[in-house]
Amino acid sequence: SDPWCILVAGAGTEKVNGRYEREGEAVRNGGRVFKGPNGFGLSFECVSGGEGWILGKSPRAFYANQTKDKVPPEEDWMAQEHGKQPVPSFHIIEPYMEVEARKNSGNEAFKAGDLESAIAKYTDALGVANTCDGAHGIDDDLLGKIHGNRAECCLQLGQYEKCIADADLALEYDPCFVKGYVRKAKACTALEDHATAEKCLRDAIDVAPNNKEVLSLQDEYRVLSLARDGNDTVLSELSGLCSRLSSLLKRKGTALEVIAIFKQLPTLLTALKLVQDVGNVGDRGYESAPNYDAQVYFRMQTNNFALLAPLIRPLE
Repeated sequence: SDPWCILVAGAGTEKVNGRYEREGEAVRNGGRVFKGPNGFGLSFECVSGGEGWILGKSPRAFYANQTKDKVPPEEDWMAQEHGKQPVPSFHIIEPYMEVEARKNSGNEAFKAGDLESAIAKYTDALGVANTCDGAHGIDDDLLGKIHGNRAECCLQLGQYEKCIADADLALEYDPCFVKGYVRKAKACTALEDHATAEKCLRDAIDVAPNNKEVLSLQDEYRVLSLARDGNDTVLSELSGLCSRLSSLLKRKGTALEVIAIFKQLPTLLTALKLVQDVGNVGDRGYESAPNYDAQVYFRMQTNNFALLAPLIRPLE
């Protein structure tokens, strides 16, 4: 393919790596001239009576297999730096296929539970992508997925700052990458940055309003947020819910409106349970069923729809 990406592994070879493209219509010894990064070039040369493709820049050159073929090979070369040993590993690759292969290798390591190895392989894939920046197929979608996968590995290893950094990069490449928001939210929660975690979930809801994982996490974080605020906040929320239910009854609201309000009950009651200390919240006593006096019941009958909802309230 043209252009292609060249990777050379060996001491001092890093600057050689990158994309090589035709240098206009330039021809040398009957072969095209290709220009790469950092002043390196690829051309057909006649050296000491031999012919072949040479990669490098004066006075250093990496010799390819000697050949009379004026078309540069697109498979692995047997190459060595002039007059030096050991022989470096020299590869001409198709960038997208190489990055995809290394990403898939990371995925396999992740599935096997080898998170450290998965991170190394994802990092390797990103390194090749960076070397071959702009090559066909290496797009934002691919890079976003690799960063997102590495973020998940970091999250599971407790490397929360690294997880957040990768999640941010994934979201830069793809602002609609829901898993990026979720992973960042979890890492922020672990670091007790609750405000950022909740914002991540709001952003995720904007992108995917029906995503079950996001909705579940949002409910969970809502419970934790209420619990952190204390029992007075929870009871205030419950009181507000009661008022809305009362209003709904007076104006004969629809069944869907009733359902919408009652969907909030599990969150509030779970939060209330979290702030209780074996039946006590602060210095106020609470009881639950079957004590009728300790409950407030709302029986809703609208459009042939009936609900019986117990709400725990303080004992007088």
